[in-house]
Amino acid sequence: MPDIIDYCTGGEVIVPNTSALQQYATIQGDLLTGADAADAYIEQSRAGTLSNLRVYVLAHGRGPTTVTLEKTGDQPTSPLQISFDDDNTFPALFEDNSNTVSFDAGDKLRWLIDFDEAHPSDSTILSYISVKVEFA
Repeated sequence: MPDIIDYCTGGEVIVPNTSALQQYATIQGDLLTGADAADAYIEQSRAGTLSNLRVYVLAHGRGPTTVTLEKTGDQPTSPLQISFDDDNTFPALFEDNSNTVSFDAGDKLRWLIDFDEAHPSDSTILSYISVKVEFA
């Protein structure tokens, strides 16, 4: 029987308009505003596969945005990723149920939240990023 869990990064973070256009978050634990790119990586002790990405966004006003899994080692050819824009209705749940990413023991994982625009008065409020993990 496979060992399956969910990694969840939560804790409602407000990303203000004054923040950098790229924000990083750890693969599990608390969302951090302004986390250093290198500090956001978490090394994995076992190999596995990630799937079923879910991102819950409470409010958004910073233009086209993507949330993408990043990993060290061989980069995934089909990354887990969701996109949203100001045109969406919020709050909203965004999902990627079609892609998977495999990782090896020793690989490091993190989330990249990439904003296309900085608006003078708008922020983004993320509630959680969740992904299914099946260990090998």
